[in-house]
Amino acid sequence: MAILVAGAGGFIGGHLIAELRRRGEKSIRAVDIKPFDRWYQTFDDVENLQFDLRDPNHCQAVCKDIYDVYNLACDMGGMGFIETHKAACMISVLINTNLLIAARDQLVKRFFYSSSACVYAGNK
Repeated sequence: MAILVAGAGGFIGGHLIAELRRRGEKSIRAVDIKPFDRWYQTFDDVENLQFDLRDPNHCQAVCKDIYDVYNLACDMGGMGFIETHKAACMISVLINTNLLIAARDQLVKRFFYSSSACVYAGNK
C-alpha cells in the first residue's frame, strides 16, 4: 500500500512529497499531467507517473493499492486565469470527482483535498 500525491509536479506537491519522505514514508506514488521535465521536483525513490486525471480510468489505475490520497491536482492557473476562463476551471471538478470515485472503488482509507486556486485579497 502506498500514498498517492496527485498534482505532484507542482510547487506544493513537490514539497509535500519531500516532507513525506523526510517523515520516513517509503511507498509514494506521484502523478501529474505535466511531462516530468516540467515537474517542480522529482525523487528517484518515488513512483512518478504522468497521467491525465480527467480520465476516470487513469484515476482508477493510480488509486490501486493506495491507502492515502493527497489531491492537489487541478486544471487552472492563478486569479487572472480564473477570471477569464471560468468554464475551463470547472475541469477541476471533473478531476476531483474522478479521484473521489476511484478512491471509493479502490477502498482508499483517507482522502485529502486541497484547493489549488489562488485568492485575490486586493483593495475593494
